[in-house]
Amino acid sequence: MSIEDERDLRENLGAALDDLGPRPLPLQLVVRRGRAVVIRRRLAAVAAATAVIAAAVAVPTLLRAAPRTPPTAERYHVTVRPPGPDSPQGLIASGLVNRARWQLTVSYNSRPSNLCYSATPRLLDCATSPLPTGRITDPASLQGSDYLARLPGGRYIHVQMLYGTVRRDVDYLRVALSNGQVLTAHPVAVFGSRHASFIAVAVPFAAAVRNVAAFSGHGELAHAIPFTGDGSIWIVRWLPAGAPALPRPSTARLAAGTTGGTSWSVRAYLGPWGICFISAAVGSLCTPGPRAVPSQPFIQMSMNHARHLTLGVLQLAPRVSYLTLTRVRGGHLRIRPVVLGGRKYCVVPFDDHNHAVAWAAYDASGRRLGGGPASGW
Repeated sequence: MSIEDERDLRENLGAALDDLGPRPLPLQLVVRRGRAVVIRRRLAAVAAATAVIAAAVAVPTLLRAAPRTPPTAERYHVTVRPPGPDSPQGLIASGLVNRARWQLTVSYNSRPSNLCYSATPRLLDCATSPLPTGRITDPASLQGSDYLARLPGGRYIHVQMLYGTVRRDVDYLRVALSNGQVLTAHPVAVFGSRHASFIAVAVPFAAAVRNVAAFSGHGELAHAIPFTGDGSIWIVRWLPAGAPALPRPSTARLAAGTTGGTSWSVRAYLGPWGICFISAAVGSLCTPGPRAVPSQPFIQMSMNHARHLTLGVLQLAPRVSYLTLTRVRGGHLRIRPVVLGGRKYCVVPFDDHNHAVAWAAYDASGRRLGGGPASGW
């Protein structure tokens, strides 16, 4: 039996013993409503050899065929281990989700500056970016994506991978899960000490991650409560060590309608994770939270585009009662805000075939507070 086989055996025995223990408390999803929409980065085409092309063609088929872990599953066991002496080049971490094996590697191509993450079976997630330096404001820059893990018989299942880079002063992350496990992820300096170190953890479903805390040698630096209401893991706001998980979660439907023949709606989720805007039509976006009260009539919070439709979310100043849009084909669109967490938000729809050319803001008495061209939104 090889060392790798021994590790697998120990991990599988740990998972089996975990199943014999008392059942954890039922999973309480942070968000129970809203349709799941996962924003994915573009899959980079790696064209060099026929085998690589064949693998790239096989990935979509595997993604469709692999079963997804039910998001209400309560019994699971996760392991994570750092790379060893015989690990493949660029390995960040590997482990098991129940009996399914996962691993994540990272590579960098200086021409054309592509940073790529790879997981079995060579699913690539690439972005045009220079090598990160580790000099970031937050303790870690993390993202969640749908990846694949391989069962002993060769079948693949979907898992959620939480991965990214950490700040230079971070020694490790602790990831608290819904089943009571607390995983420790150690950063790996894949590209040397001059560049950022990487971490990776896989879980069976997004809502399994309850809390992520960053530690240095002197103790906890900060912690984050993820948003998982759209089926992915969003970590965009870090709280100081010991700070309570505030504000309390709240949600509101900001707007719904039909633009250019496409029906759409936007729902906002406010909580300790920040504020997230979820739309099945154009995708999801999370930000650290509401801005300070703007001195101008509004500030832009997000802008997502899909097909011919663009939906922009604006935070309005308290004195603004409504906005009007003038469109290129004529006609005015009046937009009223929704209050969430003491702030005013509204959704501005844009149609590529009948886009807005001007805006104006008004108070409750109908007095014009400001206006201008809409081309910069």
